[in-house]
Amino acid sequence: MKAALAKYLRLGSVDKAEEQYQSALPVLPKKPYVDVAGITSMIEFLTESDPSVAKIKPEQVINHAIMKKLDESGFIEHPFGK
Repeated sequence: MKAALAKYLRLGSVDKAEEQYQSALPVLPKKPYVDVAGITSMIEFLTESDPSVAKIKPEQVINHAIMKKLDESGFIEHPFGK
């Protein structure tokens, strides 16, 4: 996995990939649910080029059904039963 990260992110070494991964951990959400604020920002941005996008509400494009099932099953906390 680290080798693939290093290759496709053009980091030069596996050690750099590990360093980048470790630095990202504290800021990444533990449970990757879609952020409503992020979708709202995207809608505002797209509205600049297409005013009809302003009619869209974040709740219309967000579906947490799969994430909720994974979360309720415990998979997110313990993906391999650990």
